[in-house]
Amino acid sequence: MKTRNIILSAVISLFALSSVSCSRMLDIPQHGVLDYNTFYQTDEQALEADAAMYLEILNGGGLGWDYWVRLCKAMLTDDFWAGGSMRGDNNDLDQLNEFRFDAEQDYVENMFTSYYSLVYKANVILGHVSEEGASDIAKMVRAEAKVFRAYAYFDLKTLWGNPPLVDHELTRTQRYR
Repeated sequence: MKTRNIILSAVISLFALSSVSCSRMLDIPQHGVLDYNTFYQTDEQALEADAAMYLEILNGGGLGWDYWVRLCKAMLTDDFWAGGSMRGDNNDLDQLNEFRFDAEQDYVENMFTSYYSLVYKANVILGHVSEEGASDIAKMVRAEAKVFRAYAYFDLKTLWGNPPLVDHELTRTQRYR
């Protein structure tokens, strides 16, 4: 009976010690994850956020985002016709040109999503790059964020009428759509 109690207490102690040592190993800081509370504090970090905003504009398939936006707006006028080598070789632009599209059309949906991605990046900058006692670089980055957000809303307004106005960084539970 005594040896059974000794063995049982040894096994319980072993499990208790192993669970304590394992939990310590589980608290490992993640690499490559940025915390909003510690990022956007220096001019270099503000410029990195600014570069992310510019990359959103340049994300248009090598030709530039503005090219695709202007092409879409041109498709919705009488001044432009979706040409090609034969009918249906560019179905997305044909649908835009003939007004046979809805909100599920890839071209329109991607454009709408890209605008709000730009708005989100601008709102992150405006929410985290400090205004008080800011350096000239931080002031420039904040001003550019305001310009890009206004640019995105101008195009959203001209293309979709009254889009949702998002003037702050949304949380994970909130969505643009």
